[in-house]
Amino acid sequence: WVLDGRHPLELVNDYAGQSVPVSLHATPLTCLDGAAIVLDTDLIAVKRTAGEASLFRGVPVAGLTASTIDSWYLRLVSGERPAWEKLRAIDLLDDARAMPSISYWEAISRILFIRKFSDSGLEGDDIPSLCMETLAGNAMTSRCLVEGVENMQLEFGIDTDADGAPNQYKSAPEAEELQHAVTAKIYLLLRSINEISGHEDDKTYMLGQKIVASTHDSYLRRVISTTVVLRNRIAPIG
Repeated sequence: WVLDGRHPLELVNDYAGQSVPVSLHATPLTCLDGAAIVLDTDLIAVKRTAGEASLFRGVPVAGLTASTIDSWYLRLVSGERPAWEKLRAIDLLDDARAMPSISYWEAISRILFIRKFSDSGLEGDDIPSLCMETLAGNAMTSRCLVEGVENMQLEFGIDTDADGAPNQYKSAPEAEELQHAVTAKIYLLLRSINEISGHEDDKTYMLGQKIVASTHDSYLRRVISTTVVLRNRIAPIG
């Protein structure tokens, strides 16, 4: 799955609590612990290569480290089909690869999700967090990015006429529609790490098309959002 580029963008809409999250493309995300994921939150998986080649036309990128950890790279060789190859960064410094016909691009696979706790060693800390399962070397590993994130909701701008612009936004697109997504709206519900004395949260929150009811507890909450362009899904003009 990590190297399967047929579905570079995958979505789990409003995780319902099954033991293994399953994407719209029927992909079971077995590297995740379903019991640790906050219910009714979205998960998104993105698979791509690095934006810059590690070895471009036989020339290593500036600052390439001599790492001996196995990693996956997309190999592009003139006259051959692209293929994945597992090797070490130090191998790219080998003079045998210093040919203008060969390039290597590092594989990147990430799953973003909301976890019920922050510190994996303290599963009872009850601090919801935005976490990421990511390809590191030759294996998937988990780490958290931001504490206090209670919910993530996504809406995708679907291009229905192939002009590169979204014609409609959907929070629960079909798998085929997701193939034509060109933008994404991301909504995060943030919560203070600690309760605020004397405060009662009686608000409801709009995360795009999803309404999150008030909890009447003492945490302070805010919604932040942004819209991003899925740049590799839009054909270049001209």
